[in-house]
Amino acid sequence: MHKLTEIDLEGCTAVCEEDGFIAIYVDPQRRCRCRAQVRASENARSRLGYQRVKRQRRLEKLAGRPCPERCECCGDLPDEGHGDRLHFDHDHSCCPVTDTRYTCGKCFRGWICQRCNLTIGQAATIERLEQVIEYLRKSV
Repeated sequence: MHKLTEIDLEGCTAVCEEDGFIAIYVDPQRRCRCRAQVRASENARSRLGYQRVKRQRRLEKLAGRPCPERCECCGDLPDEGHGDRLHFDHDHSCCPVTDTRYTCGKCFRGWICQRCNLTIGQAATIERLEQVIEYLRKSV
């Protein structure tokens, strides 16, 4: 974060420790930020959005079908299951690649929310899930 001094809110200028005399952006809460920094963060968000769309298309192609609106495990919308998108669920033991961002696509199981993805990832095996279910049944 750039440190601003000598701030002129009316003229939208300030002195930045990194860049010297600069134009600033004043948001509705009257917080000031270096315009170059604002532009850089907007460009990064824009690039990130593009990369995300590109990755989503690649995963849908591997899955052989588009991502649905709801989790195929619990039926929740993505934001109800924490997270803003559905995850490409696949068997990590299948793929020979050590980087978990990549998959062969043959082991695709479905599109699931973050909560289900974390649950499955932590359980790791069907036997472990059965043990967890048995444990929960005993406590009811």
